Amino acid sequence: MPADIIRERRLRTQAVLGVVKDAFERELGASRDARLGTRTTVFVTGSAGRGDMGPASDLDPYVVRLDDAVTDEDADAIEHALEAALRRTGLPGLDADGRHARLVAGTSLFEHLGDPEDDKSGALTKRMLLLLESHPLVNPGAYHELVEAAVDAYWNTELTQREVDLPIVLVNDIVRYWRIVLLNHESRLRAKSRQKRLGEAERHALRRYSSYKLRVPRCLSCFSALAYLLALTPTESSRLTREDIVRMVAMTPIERLEHLRGLSPELVPLLDALRAGYVRFLERTGQGKTALTDALAHDPGEVEAVSEDGRAFTKHMFDLVQHLGGGRTLHRAMVV
Repeated sequence: MPADIIRERRLRTQAVLGVVKDAFERELGASRDARLGTRTTVFVTGSAGRGDMGPASDLDPYVVRLDDAVTDEDADAIEHALEAALRRTGLPGLDADGRHARLVAGTSLFEHLGDPEDDKSGALTKRMLLLLESHPLVNPGAYHELVEAAVDAYWNTELTQREVDLPIVLVNDIVRYWRIVLLNHESRLRAKSRQKRLGEAERHALRRYSSYKLRVPRCLSCFSALAYLLALTPTESSRLTREDIVRMVAMTPIERLEHLRGLSPELVPLLDALRAGYVRFLERTGQGKTALTDALAHDPGEVEAVSEDGRAFTKHMFDLVQHLGGGRTLHRAMVV
């Protein structure tokens, strides 16, 4: 049954994160309180943040301190402890030479909100991952405080711009993040192809694999949030509260879609189709990137099935947003 793999992945994720947390804190040892205290959180994103880790999943941790007291000594110690914990638990090492796991101040996530510098500095990506698909590894209290600060940054902006109780700026940022992910897709593929000196078949397989990840989990994270917000504003006079946004962040992407199931019988076929597409993604990617890219390099049937599933998933998500939006203010903000 489709529910089985979703539940299995959720339980696996909980188990893996528990082991990593214990290993990480053992690596910090007696310096744990000095390095982390109660004001520094490590949160995970990607499959760990969505709660769908498989046997071949890696971990994407981010480290944020709620005040500005960030030191290189603390950053080095935390990064090294995370790397050692991943080795100890048999998980792949940190991506991007560990720069994503580098300790930063919480204010860095919000200080350039709405500015061109926001994306250039990486703050937009980190903030969006926090709000769309994250889970605390350590210090959940600090993590929840960071989420509240992120929501407040948007909510205060809304009030300043006189948008009455509709998170227009947040919606714009989610759409902006999605567009940036799409734009970065091709340039990153070209860079990987050059670095690895891939042949034509391998290059096409990598492109299809990356496109599949883009069309299913990335699309799910972004548009489950937008659909959830549309569902909470069924009329032009509907308004949201700050707490509505906080509750949305606390859900995984698939939980946001499941929350919509009781709203209208018309939504059920779309939600069923999205859930089934998500399940097929989990099944296909369960054995890791190499297994799927090998299939995509040599099996035309798998190429067609993956391509069709990716197209269908984005089409069903589009239909869901269109159905929920109805051309109202929040919907228009997503399109125009």
